[in-house]
Amino acid sequence: MKAWKRLLNLCLLAFCILFFGKTDVLAATYDLPISETWTNGELTERGGVNWYRVTIPNQGTLTIQYQGLGIGYSYVYIYDEDMAECYVKSNLLGNTSTENPKTMNVEADLSAGTYMVRIHGHAGSCTGTYRLRASFESANSNEIEPNDKYETAMKLSGKKTIKGFLSVNEDYDFYRFTLPKETFTSIRYINHYNGAMPEPGVDGIIAVYDSDYRELYRERPINREFLVNEKMPAGTYYIRVSKYYGGSGKYILQFSDTHTHSWDKGKIEKEATCSKTGKKVYTCTVCEETKTKTIAKKAHTYKTSSVTKATTKKDGKKIRKCSGCGRIEKKTIPYAKSLKLSKLTYTYNGKIQKPAVTVIDANKNPISSSNYSISYSGTCKSVGAYKVTVRFKGNYTGSFSKSFKINPKAPKMKALKGTKKGFIIKWKKQSSQESSGYQIQYSLNKSFRDSKTLKVQGNKAASLEKTGLKAKKNYYVRIRSYKTVSKKTYYSSWSEPKKVVTKR
Repeated sequence: MKAWKRLLNLCLLAFCILFFGKTDVLAATYDLPISETWTNGELTERGGVNWYRVTIPNQGTLTIQYQGLGIGYSYVYIYDEDMAECYVKSNLLGNTSTENPKTMNVEADLSAGTYMVRIHGHAGSCTGTYRLRASFESANSNEIEPNDKYETAMKLSGKKTIKGFLSVNEDYDFYRFTLPKETFTSIRYINHYNGAMPEPGVDGIIAVYDSDYRELYRERPINREFLVNEKMPAGTYYIRVSKYYGGSGKYILQFSDTHTHSWDKGKIEKEATCSKTGKKVYTCTVCEETKTKTIAKKAHTYKTSSVTKATTKKDGKKIRKCSGCGRIEKKTIPYAKSLKLSKLTYTYNGKIQKPAVTVIDANKNPISSSNYSISYSGTCKSVGAYKVTVRFKGNYTGSFSKSFKINPKAPKMKALKGTKKGFIIKWKKQSSQESSGYQIQYSLNKSFRDSKTLKVQGNKAASLEKTGLKAKKNYYVRIRSYKTVSKKTYYSSWSEPKKVVTKR
């Protein structure tokens, strides 16, 4: 506190004592807790004074709630601990009584510390009873005190949001930051005249200084924020927040000497080729910093100059030349080693059935279908054998062939009945496209060891009676169809076997 200011307040205090009446400071000082509980008091002499000592733990707003119960005109003041400087002077509280109590709140934004509350009676009819209590609301400030001058300025770096507070008993808050090199720096200040402020606070002025305390920026922002958003040279800087017209309360200060770059789409400075990398430069739209990115080489653009085709026995060769850089590439074409069919056996269903084809090279890799054509013999629909032929083209020459077959469909057994030393079997007859006849197999065991087979020629038959077997024996019976095509016979699978008991 400045010496002249303290001297002036001491003179004012002496004048008040002489004019309003006597006071005994030492004899009438009480502790006032921060509490919901009222503290009762009384002034017994005209112009009397009572003092109360109250302590707050950190920066914030101290509120003294004062209630006259039966007292004449009286005042409430808040002083520093030395009772030399008055921060708040109350309005005059008129005549009161227990039937007509009057209440007033006296508030002050203060720094952490101990303060004196003065209850002062008017020089007239000022005696009587009253009560008072103290409450406190923390500013929840994260500034580091003391920071009221350049030498004790709070250090800032990185990204910081300061919830600052200027009390009635301090004039300035100082902050300091150092930039080791030219750096994009952001300083944002919001006072209580700005709608972005979460609650009312100080009406403040912000100023920014260099290391020689030369002022760079100064502003009292009203209905807007103060913002520095630019590159600043290397050096030490100071930020000073002060009060306008002696106001007090909260403010917000946001600082950043780093930010997330927002890169543009970039500009190609050097095109990439198949032999050299390229270069692309990106610029931050906020701070104009640039970064360079290497563009990968392009793929070679080859054109075939000569081809020696591969066969089914010998590798081929392809020679290609890059049209961009002239690079020569020699590539071996592995010979075609084998032909694989997805299926070798089908069951007749009246529809066309063809297996998928895969041609494998000498490296056990599939050969692209663009290098061959496929043809099938016959209709691939009726019972019989069919041939698949692959004829090579493109990078290959020669051909492969492989066969598959379509077998008859197994007949369905309708009934099996035991007879005297025999059995009768019935089945669903098939068309001439499906079969040329049937075979019935029987055996005394279900594994069909030592079985006997009966042949029924012609597809129109639908039953068979077998005699001459052992009486009262279990026989296992099954049936299949066959089809003769071009002197070759194709058989269906056997039906599910069934058991029959012969009679005596």
